[in-house]
Amino acid sequence: MRLSCASLVPLTFSVPSILWEGDNPSNATAFYEKCRHNGCSSIVLQAMPQGLTDHVLSQWNVTLDEFQQGIQWAAMTVQLGHIHSFLKWFKEESDKETLVCWTKSITAELEHFETYLGALSASIVHPDSEHLRRYYRFLSLPAGNLNTKTRSCFNRHTTDYGKLRYSMAQLTVGNKWAKGSYENLMEVRKEIDKWAGGHGRMIFHKMRDTYPCTNIGGCTAHMIPGYAYKPTNYVDAFQKIVMVLNYDRVLCFTYQNVVAKPVYYWID
Repeated sequence: MRLSCASLVPLTFSVPSILWEGDNPSNATAFYEKCRHNGCSSIVLQAMPQGLTDHVLSQWNVTLDEFQQGIQWAAMTVQLGHIHSFLKWFKEESDKETLVCWTKSITAELEHFETYLGALSASIVHPDSEHLRRYYRFLSLPAGNLNTKTRSCFNRHTTDYGKLRYSMAQLTVGNKWAKGSYENLMEVRKEIDKWAGGHGRMIFHKMRDTYPCTNIGGCTAHMIPGYAYKPTNYVDAFQKIVMVLNYDRVLCFTYQNVVAKPVYYWID
């Protein structure tokens, strides 16, 4: 699966310094006032190459106005430090006309994330990974928050299913004697954090210290389709994900109790 690539576009208007310079702004009121009147969404939209904009509108089935409104709404509602870092990245990288890439299919990203910002971030791929077996993201571009209100599933027909299976197979988790091993949680999270796309983000968030059961109907100690599975630890979660991918089966994740219960392999 080849990538499409183009350079970010330098902005033709002056961006207030509070929206992008330095670290997190200390005056939240002033930041959001500038964001509202100067249009934070305009920074993102003008910096995006036309090919990426056209692809987003087509894949997400939205108009340009709807996309801009979605970006602006997210800018006004997400955590201050997150939107500041997001705008900083687009301002600085557009000044350098940084080359960015995107995959053929990004349809699912919109449902995987809380906002358009998160979905857009997940859709942008680092060009250095074009010929690799795994697509990587720009680590300086903040990753968005997953949509935890619904189940997230993917199957062998999903665009990056094969890449995920390959990437997971290359990692050996919890065995310090194995070549290429990631023997602790911090190391495996650091590696998976580099992966582009929503599915990589889901796996990243399933590598954790504890696994509370959030399903009202309870969780099972065995991986059975249609039942919420509660991993014993991150190594167990990793191994179960690899198992399902190797089976070419549908895999679902939940992060809180959901109304529509998955009927597939399901990790809570």
